Amino acid sequence: MPDLEPITREEMLLDGQDLEPITRKEMFIKRIYDKTQVVPEPITREEMFLKKAGDETTDVTIEQLNVSANGTYSESGKAYSPVIVNVPAPPIPDNAYLLNEVEGLPSDIATFTDGSNLPMPSLKVGIEPIQEGSGDPSPTNIRPISGWDEVNVSVSGVNVWDEEWEVGAYNTNNGEKANTNVQIRSKGYIEVLPNVSYYWLIPHTSVISGFAVALYYDANKNYIGYQNMSSNGDILTMPSNCSYVTFFLSALYGTTYNNDISINYPSTDTSYHAYNGQTYTIPFKDGDNPLTVYGGTLDVVSGELKVVPYYDSYNGETLEGEWMSDRDVYAVGTTPTNGAQVVNIGATPITYQLTPTQVKSLLGSNNVWADTGDIIELEYFSKEV
Repeated sequence: MPDLEPITREEMLLDGQDLEPITRKEMFIKRIYDKTQVVPEPITREEMFLKKAGDETTDVTIEQLNVSANGTYSESGKAYSPVIVNVPAPPIPDNAYLLNEVEGLPSDIATFTDGSNLPMPSLKVGIEPIQEGSGDPSPTNIRPISGWDEVNVSVSGVNVWDEEWEVGAYNTNNGEKANTNVQIRSKGYIEVLPNVSYYWLIPHTSVISGFAVALYYDANKNYIGYQNMSSNGDILTMPSNCSYVTFFLSALYGTTYNNDISINYPSTDTSYHAYNGQTYTIPFKDGDNPLTVYGGTLDVVSGELKVVPYYDSYNGETLEGEWMSDRDVYAVGTTPTNGAQVVNIGATPITYQLTPTQVKSLLGSNNVWADTGDIIELEYFSKEV
């Protein structure tokens, strides 16, 4: 008997299991199969569509309900047009919690201050291609494009450093670890975001330049360079191609970490915060096979992965909308050079189904980001005040 793929949230619903919290769409799917009577009003077009299936006494399935080109819904040849109304609030765990939507998205970081340690009912992230080099790509300035095999979704408090440390330093010539018994360093790579500013709190009685050194690395952990810091705190803006940092301290600090270093976002917070966070690693797959994604989106909660087409060696294929090339600059009405790496970022994406992931908010302050691109959508529960 072949191995079954991990069970999905929808399959859990069909098996009669209760999910808390539950999304709006899942609630309507649940209604179809167990005839529950809880329906929020007003409802969206899709929810009205699903509700009709739940109201039917015949064996009507979701797949038998179709949408026509003009946007009206039909079933068994009978057309009707649901009214477009405001989206209702999803059901919440109990009266002690409130549902919130982070405003100002998409953004590289989603920040909120009243998390509840409950799974987020909505979380969607972008996946953007990585292009090496600088300047306009051209046949004489080829800028290779790479994709992603996984996404790391990070949730932390104000301090984004996990406070893992060890004795040693880093070589500022190549970014590699260097042996010493009189200094301490961060133990591993610290995930950051390009062009984002962080406040580095590194307290000590000796306020000198070079008391601490931050080292920058790109998305592939290739060394970029370093920056000297003082011991009274510095705001550092990450380089445009920086995805990771490490650091080491002067021997004046000593060889024992005193739980007093904090790399803070937002950079306006200059206080020490103990690390509180978790990173969720989600591999990209097509069934059981690894998948490299060069552009698209991932709905983390549902597991729906949308992927735009990629061509390792373009050969005149029909492109839809905007594209990115390793040796051409996009312009309307033009096509890339044959043989180029091309990502058709404006094309209709292909959908893959990954295992849904529950990402929990933290009690209190939250920073949520993904290494592959922007946070596009995020909802979370907070304690009622």
